[in-house]
Amino acid sequence: MKAKVVTAIGDVLRDAFNGCFTDFSNVDGVRLAFKNGWLLIRASGTEPLIRITVEGESELVAKDLMCKAIVLIKRQIEGTL
Repeated sequence: MKAKVVTAIGDVLRDAFNGCFTDFSNVDGVRLAFKNGWLLIRASGTEPLIRITVEGESELVAKDLMCKAIVLIKRQIEGTL
């Protein structure tokens, strides 16, 4: 299920961040780059988890990206069940 959610989340993230990102990659999960940070969502290779990694120019930016990602992933999981 984790791989299915991560595969589908790419389009969801593109819509949610609607042109706010500067780069998109789906090489190892889904990665969006922004002017002030980046976000990576990927399926764990060893555990039944979806990992979220963020980096921001400030703690506030990183927390904002993380919170938005968590909400979107939870919605995607609920829609997959």
